[in-house]
Amino acid sequence: MTVPTWPYILLTARRKGGRQELPALFAGLTEAERRGVVPELKDALKTRGGRWGDESVVAPLRIAGAACIGGAASVSQWLARRDLQGDWKASANEQVVAVLMERQPGWIPDIAERLAARLGDDLWVSDWDLVDRLVRACGAEPPTAERYTTGWFADHTRQPHRRQQPLPESLRADPLAPVMLLRLFDVEQIGRRMEGEDRWRDQEPARTWTHAFRALTDSGFVDRDAVLDACLSRFLRGVQPPDARGFALLYEALEPTEDEKAARVTTYLRLLPDGPPAAAAIAQAALRALDEAGRLTGDQVVEATRAVMFRPEKKFVRAQFTWVDKAVRRHPDHAGDLLTAAATVFTQDASDLHDRALKSVAKFLPKLTEQQALAVRAELRASLDFLVEPSLGAAAALLGEEAAPTAPAPEMPPFTPRELPPPIGSVDELAEELNAYLATTRNMWSSRAEATDPIAVERLVEALLRESARDRQALADGLRPVVERALDAGRMTWFGTDVTNAYTAVAAMATATIGKSGQQGWFRSLFGKGEGVGAKRGAGVPGPQHVLVTRLHEVAQRLRVPVAGPYLAKPVTASGYVDPAELVRGLEEWEAAGRTPWACDLEQALLRLPREIDADSVARAGKLASPAGEWAAQVMAAGGMPAPAVMQWEGTRKQDTHWWQTRDGAEIVHHHLLAAVGPTPGAFADGNLAPHLCDVPEGDGRWKDVNGYESHLDMPCWALVAPAHRDLIAAHAAVPLIVTADDHRGHTEILPLLAEADGTPGPGMALAVAYGLGARHPEDRTRTADAYLTLAARPDAPWDASATGGVLARLVAMDRVKTTRVVDSLKQVASAGAYAATWDLMTGFLPPLLAAERRPAGLGEILAIAAESAARSGARGLLPGLEPFATAKGTSRITVEGRRLHTVLSTA
Repeated sequence: MTVPTWPYILLTARRKGGRQELPALFAGLTEAERRGVVPELKDALKTRGGRWGDESVVAPLRIAGAACIGGAASVSQWLARRDLQGDWKASANEQVVAVLMERQPGWIPDIAERLAARLGDDLWVSDWDLVDRLVRACGAEPPTAERYTTGWFADHTRQPHRRQQPLPESLRADPLAPVMLLRLFDVEQIGRRMEGEDRWRDQEPARTWTHAFRALTDSGFVDRDAVLDACLSRFLRGVQPPDARGFALLYEALEPTEDEKAARVTTYLRLLPDGPPAAAAIAQAALRALDEAGRLTGDQVVEATRAVMFRPEKKFVRAQFTWVDKAVRRHPDHAGDLLTAAATVFTQDASDLHDRALKSVAKFLPKLTEQQALAVRAELRASLDFLVEPSLGAAAALLGEEAAPTAPAPEMPPFTPRELPPPIGSVDELAEELNAYLATTRNMWSSRAEATDPIAVERLVEALLRESARDRQALADGLRPVVERALDAGRMTWFGTDVTNAYTAVAAMATATIGKSGQQGWFRSLFGKGEGVGAKRGAGVPGPQHVLVTRLHEVAQRLRVPVAGPYLAKPVTASGYVDPAELVRGLEEWEAAGRTPWACDLEQALLRLPREIDADSVARAGKLASPAGEWAAQVMAAGGMPAPAVMQWEGTRKQDTHWWQTRDGAEIVHHHLLAAVGPTPGAFADGNLAPHLCDVPEGDGRWKDVNGYESHLDMPCWALVAPAHRDLIAAHAAVPLIVTADDHRGHTEILPLLAEADGTPGPGMALAVAYGLGARHPEDRTRTADAYLTLAARPDAPWDASATGGVLARLVAMDRVKTTRVVDSLKQVASAGAYAATWDLMTGFLPPLLAAERRPAGLGEILAIAAESAARSGARGLLPGLEPFATAKGTSRITVEGRRLHTVLSTA
């Protein structure tokens, strides 16, 4: 039989229907004959040049490789190559399976497992389809790789659309379904996909997974007990809330019987303390129903009560109190234990729950036996330290005692600045650190991309300049193994040839150390011919970002030339300050050599001067004679750059919409609060950097590109640009922080760093913190709360929390932030002991909310936090708008908490 050559294989594949003929070309070939074709295939792959998506070449290469390359491991590597992807319809997979079945069927299970293990997050349909075909061809057990299970789930989710076949029927026809259905409970993000599909429950129930599981368990196709246990087991192992909601929908769709619930009491009790909310709701409802049916013991109800009282979700606690009130009558022998368990809620900072617990205790305490009453009173007495007025007085009255005044909250721990880590000590360590930095995910649209560590960037800059000045050749030799990754990183930027992010600039710095190395064109595109510094500022690039990358741009140019000199902008503190004495020494060295310092290096050093500069350094600077020295002397004598004024202003933005996003053609208009910045101080007016931080007027159009700011992973580096001017940097940071209130993660990493910086926190900081307090995602609110706590603990920089509260109220009125998210942030601040700082914010936040025509959602929770903070901080004196609550009747949350706050503030 003739051994086919690559040109003949390609010609055959390109004929109409020719791909189906390819497996026959290799049938009957010996392994030696097959190996003879492999060099041609590899040459063809090189000639192709790594171009993706050319199906006319990709498909025959995949088929021929499977037919000729030796060994299951080598075939797997060939089929998994990214430059052999692009057959989007997976039409070549059938022929790949055919040649392997004819060649070595025994290899197929091994190949299937290897390929399944290499399926990534960016799951290609053709990748998964090939694995699935291989599994079914050899009749092997399905691979346990999570990505294979995800692909199986996605494939069956699409089946009702492709074949107009109900999902249960599609699953019944799949021999892998009995195994795969139970594996779904072991995979991340399957639950949230089930929740998403559940939107079709009313219109097309036959296409939902909840309906399918119900139908298949009812028919016995899959074991019902196994599915119920798999659901609960998934909750116990830990699951994200969106996934938990999906599995909860499935569990509820199965409608467990009373006997099935009774068999799982222990599991329900394990879910109550810290299970996800969706699972805790299932557990609490099931246990309560069992108790009402007489199938729970008193000890089990006590255990459930004690578990729920520590949960942060108030809806569970309130439901438990209702259950306890009935259970006390149902289990009289355990009445004291039930009330004692309910009293553990006093450890929570929730005055409304304290009142509810006191109501139950007052109702049942007279009816208890003496022994039971003693235990309840002991628990109540131990809880007095956790209570504030008026709950404290009510608890003391139940004990027949007089309440002691609420103890003042302890003072905040003093602020301790972070320490700067030691510098990189050698070329080997530099190569290791640089390699680790370049290995981080920098896809700015990835939800997994991490924000840039500003200290890591500064340590790399300092080490590169130091080692280049010490021994350029040794540095080039030491970094050569890292340079290939740096070259790839530098070329693969989302912004073409512009250096607009720190990652690309660091890659350019690393590559610059090795000289020409055949990359002249790429360097010219980045840096021109080296005649100037500072790339042209691109559209949508914020001022601090341009300052950052312009300076790094200059460092990369500096590393390409043999002229060495002192590095002036080297930070000596974690907040970014330079040492004034070292700055003067470096300028003296530049002046003695008769050379001019690098422009951006000098200006960045001047922007990093501390607020207080020692007189000796100022005097030494006054003796410098060069233009650079005279500039530095002028700035140092003035105590650094004067702070530009920062003002707030309101802007509107019309959203670009499609026809389906509007109603009756109405435009969607968003309102924002932004900050304007005053003119550049005279000494910096002709600089390369400072003018990009200042001269930001109202209505300058920045709000038009709000969504364009969502990709700034480098924002933490902004805090080190001008560490003595945090309000200036915060004014710029407020723009990208706007999108954190909508749907985007991140950007708040800069707030803790700004809180540690210096300069009076004014309108810019108030605006940035306000947006962060209303961020959508919990991790962003937590970072903002940490920044708030730092600001509250710094007596050296008075923090006007009331002004931030006023900004928050404006954002709520503009529908920019949701009060429910602000509640979560303020709870974190208060729970850390910053009651005075929380109350200060409330003095600016509450009056506008109380005066609004339409009271916002969550106002009751806000009033509750205000009452707690006022009581623990000893605040007195009424707020505007609170007077009507003095005589207000009713049991609504707003009325109850308003009365409580009024009582606290009016107590003598």
